[in-house]
Amino acid sequence: MEPNKDAFLKSVLQWTIANTDTSSSSNVTPMDPERRIWLKEALETITVDPLKELKDCIARLNNESSDEEKIAALETIQEWCEDLNFANDFHKIGGFNVLRSILVASNPELKWRAADIIATLVQNYEDCQKAVLDADFLPILLNILDSEKENENVLVKTLFAVSGLNWR
Repeated sequence: MEPNKDAFLKSVLQWTIANTDTSSSSNVTPMDPERRIWLKEALETITVDPLKELKDCIARLNNESSDEEKIAALETIQEWCEDLNFANDFHKIGGFNVLRSILVASNPELKWRAADIIATLVQNYEDCQKAVLDADFLPILLNILDSEKENENVLVKTLFAVSGLNWR
């Protein structure tokens, strides 16, 4: 969940608790079906399914999206993969394949963002380290370090990814 949305929901909960009249007894009655449907729809609009969002981002990266759309997708993946649970899910749903294609592409901004995601995935998470090594990312990353001369961000993020692979 986005930090602003999370903070907003916490503040709504705090406001609700503070403004609930607990002095009088209230009769709790079953919710009528129309109100139940409304509540369900309202809750669905303010919650996010992280796995669905990761899959949508992977789909955008696999199709002919613009570079701006791909950058937005990589930023979203980066945010979700900072959570170890979603980092593991990202691997399980085939996210590594899309990162491989981006790392060998020519757009440096996409390349450094993909390297940054790999760095995040492998940082302090042995399962992802093993998965990245098993998927043969190390030769790709080392090749980038050897061949990239133009973009400092690509070099820094790639070095970050390689260093995360080698700490164990």
